[in-house]
Amino acid sequence: MRNLSFNGFKYDKKYLYAFILTVIAAFICGIVLCIIVDSSIYFNKFAQNYVYFVYNFKNGKLIFSHVLSEVLYLYAVFLIAYFCKIRYFTLIIVFLKSVFFGLYTCILFTVSSFGGAMVAIFVFIPTSLVSLALCYCAAQFCKCFKNISFIIPIIFAVADTVVLLILVNLIFRLVIIIV
Repeated sequence: MRNLSFNGFKYDKKYLYAFILTVIAAFICGIVLCIIVDSSIYFNKFAQNYVYFVYNFKNGKLIFSHVLSEVLYLYAVFLIAYFCKIRYFTLIIVFLKSVFFGLYTCILFTVSSFGGAMVAIFVFIPTSLVSLALCYCAAQFCKCFKNISFIIPIIFAVADTVVLLILVNLIFRLVIIIV
């Protein structure tokens, strides 16, 4: 029976705790920074465009920018974790991603009122949490797959984009029909 057993992936518990604490601290920092950035035209325009694209189901513009940003973040995390012996350097990028996550969530709630809150709850927050989980997986398990290790960030970015498409086209449409 021992020959058929699978050990699974070994993960670093300290890195997991540091990752979770970084995400929580950065999210709080993003909410606090929302007070300062609330008057910025760029962030307000982002919130209006994001809500517009989700409500009108225009996936092309929403998906293209999402894929590019995910590939950028995932490759940055992956390359730091793959070539450095200290995986904790990836927490800097996770901190930046989480600050923008908190900032955009707060702006979606404040600028776009009810429509922005619906988009934030049903589309933006779940997609961002999946993206952060994939960043953790890219950093933690980057050396496990020797043959395909350099295309793992692209695979993760496509998986996160598929999650976004499912949330926008299935879940959000059902919520709009019900409400």
